[in-house]
Amino acid sequence: MNPLRRLTLFSGLALSLAALPVVAQPDLAALQQQVADTERSFAKTMADRDHAAFVSFLAAETVFLPGSGTLRGDCP
Repeated sequence: MNPLRRLTLFSGLALSLAALPVVAQPDLAALQQQVADTERSFAKTMADRDHAAFVSFLAAETVFLPGSGTLRGDCP
């Protein structure tokens, strides 16, 4: 590869990389706190025996397999 072609290729690559957006790193401590708070809130629904609040944490795809049949998260 001739030097001019190599320089052109390198320049194009450098400009492409410079145009990429800078992605901010996530705040891991904040994310960990969010997960911990959500888990505590979920556990509180069970401690309070609050069925409506418990169900609010379930995804429609949730499946329970008790001994008497299958229960799904989208069922009240």
